[in-house]
Formats: sequence, C-alpha cells, structure tokens
Amino acid sequence: AKVVITVNFRLCEGAAMLKFMDSLVKSYLKAKDGTIAVAMGVGIVFIVLMVAFGVDTARLTQASSKLKALSDAAALAATEGQNRTLEERRAIFEHVMATGIASSPELSGYQYELNYETHADASVLMVSTHSEAQLFFPMTRGNGRNVGAYSEITVGREYVEVAMVLDISSSMEGAKIAELKNSAKNFIETLMDNETIQGRVSIAVVPYGGSVKLPSDLNYLLNPPATTQHWIGGQWNGCLSTTPLDYVTGLTPARRLDYMPDFSAYQQANNWCPRAGNEMVGLSKNRNNLLSKIDGLTLSDGTGTDIGVAWGLAVLDSRWRGQIQGVSSGSPRNHTARTKKIMVVMTDGRITGQRFPTGSELTGPPPFRAANYNNIADDANTGFQTICDFSKTKDVEIYTIGFELNTAQIIDRLHYCGTSPGHNFEADLGQLTTVFENIATSISGLRVSR
Repeated sequence: AKVVITVNFRLCEGAAMLKFMDSLVKSYLKAKDGTIAVAMGVGIVFIVLMVAFGVDTARLTQASSKLKALSDAAALAATEGQNRTLEERRAIFEHVMATGIASSPELSGYQYELNYETHADASVLMVSTHSEAQLFFPMTRGNGRNVGAYSEITVGREYVEVAMVLDISSSMEGAKIAELKNSAKNFIETLMDNETIQGRVSIAVVPYGGSVKLPSDLNYLLNPPATTQHWIGGQWNGCLSTTPLDYVTGLTPARRLDYMPDFSAYQQANNWCPRAGNEMVGLSKNRNNLLSKIDGLTLSDGTGTDIGVAWGLAVLDSRWRGQIQGVSSGSPRNHTARTKKIMVVMTDGRITGQRFPTGSELTGPPPFRAANYNNIADDANTGFQTICDFSKTKDVEIYTIGFELNTAQIIDRLHYCGTSPGHNFEADLGQLTTVFENIATSISGLRVSR
C-alpha cells in the first residue's frame, strides 16, 4: 500500500507556528532540568524542520501552479493568428511570460523550449517551461527549487462555408439594390481577408426573385418539357418549378423538377426567373468571381424567399459535392466539428409564393404575363418555415436581415428562420453595410474549441 501524506500550510499558519516556537524556546531557556532542556531542544529543532518543510512545500506548490498558469496563458497567446512566423510566436510567448514572472514573487526567471506544428486540420503549440521557486522559510531562503510546466495548445483549423441568399425582387430597385451590392461585396472581402479563417472560407451567392436561376451545368435536374417555345430563344432559362413538397427534406441531385416558362406577374419589365447574370454560384474561394457576381445582379419579379433558402441549403449540403461547376475542391465539406455552415438570408418583403401562367396565358412569344394566378403565399410561408427548420437540423447557422421591413407579421416570419434572436437583424437605408459587417465579425470570430 502506498501512503501519501499531504502537508498544506498557509503562510499565515507558518507565522503562527513561528510564534509558538518562540514560546517553546523561552520555556527551554527557563528549564533547569538539563534532560528536559535537551529533550525540548531536540523537539524544537524537529518542529522547526517540520514547519520549514510544510511552508516551503506549500510555497513550491504555489510556484508550480503559478508557472503552469503563466505558461498556458503565454502559449495560448502565441497560437493566435494563422500567418505568424515561429519567431513572432516566440516573441509573444516571451512577452507574456516576462510580464507574468515580474509580478510573481514566488518565481525567479524562466527558460523554455517551444515547438509549433501545422497540420492539415490543426496547429499544435508545445512548450516546456522552467523557473526557480523562491522558498519562503527564513532558514531556507535563497535555496530556490526548480519547477517546471508543460503546455500544449491545439487550435482547430476551422473551415467556414457561407451561403448568401439575397433578395433581388422588383421592390429592391434604386437605392436598395445599390446598397445591397456595396454591402455584400464588403461582407465577402471582410470574411476573405480575416486572418483567423483566411484561405479556409468559401462563399456561395444565391440571388432569388420569383425563383432561383441555376447554372447551365445543372440542366440534368430538368424534366424534359413538352415544348421549348415557352423560353425566350428556345433555351432553358435556368429555373425550375418547385413547391414546398419538393424541398421539405432538402433538394438533392437525384430530384428531377419541371420547367418554368419565361413570364412576369407583378413587374412586366422583370422576369419571374432571374435574367442572365443572376445565376446561383456554388461555394467559391475566388474573390473576383464573387465580387463580379454581386456587381452584375439585376432585378427579378416575385419574392421566393422559401426557394432561395432551399437552394441556400443545397449549396451547403455535402450531397451536392462535385455537382456544381466552379465549386472549391472538396466543398461542400461534411458536417464536422471543423466546419461551420452559415446561411445569411436577406429580404425586403413578404414571400409571394411560386407562380405559373395558366394555359390561356401561354400564347404568343415569351415572356408571358401571368395575371390570373391563385394566391398561394400561405403555402410558401409554410414551406419557408419548413425549410428553415430542416436547415437547422443540418446544423446550418442562419442569420436573417430584414431590409426596410415595416410589417410586424413579415418581420416575425423572417425572424422565425434565424438560429436565435441574436441572429436576426433589421436595417433601413444606409444601415445595411453595418449589419453585414456585424454578421461577418460574428462569423469570423467563431473558433473550434481547443
């Protein structure tokens, strides 16, 4: 059996013991019996040694704990930033340690050995530190003891995938679409320039009007229509007809959907299917392509926020890996502790629901005018809630931005989609850039636990 005896003297207890020893010494000096005097002398020496051992053991423990805390703090500081050199990390470690040692009377000086390794998914900083503990008891003052500490900090090299779901409906005309472009471009630059996630952030852009225009390489999703005469120029317009049932569990590459003709419902000048140049862009690290896409956005008829969120989830879903041209290699990544999936949903109005011209309206050359549609906005609102709920089950963190919204019901429906109340933002004209900056700061501040 192993017996461990722990002696834990507080410093004030050492002082009390010294006072007790003083009384013992006085009794010893007054003793007339030599035998008693000798015995008391031996006892006093023993007690003095025990007190010295106890107090300095406590002091040694205190010094060791303090060195460990200082070493951990300095190592943590040295891991910050992805692009620092080893010399810069050493300088940071030394600065924190020197400051801490200077304010720690129980420690004197320090030596260290630091190593920093970068792997595919993590960076590891390892450091061994040694210092001299200044012992407390007068009899042993000056006889310092070496104490050591080992710190190892692992920082996950997190990956961030962001889908920007942006409203380009007709009501965004004028100052609003101009402000959206400036704000969205600033958002992209802020994320891609952030040192914490630089090189490991991919961004998708999903503009939506009445629907979402897909890139031409996704034409395999289209059920071949009976005629191509309902498209301008007889070429597929990039849009598909969807209902909430089509995306209730997420759109997949295996799903086949019907075509959408070229038409308008509210603003005849703007097609329901967004015009060329507004195609969805999958996850990309190409800053110039993303900025160019934002610059080229034009207005579309209708507000299919539910459809926008459905495709926003698709571009983050690993089932779509390798399906969309131009997407960064290996994206969308699997859902792991090393990957954050983010969706930013921005809108300036109510969801209109999907539309489709009636048979009598499909006459003459496209684009057609769909004036006799049924109001299916209630179905679209239900579908919006459903796809938002499903996105959250896939661990997608959702931010919402209500731009120039003035109806409580519309705001409440939008807020339903956000991950938490803190993920929901409102913006008036002149405020959109600040809102996007706040969201970018929140996203880039996310860190994987050490």
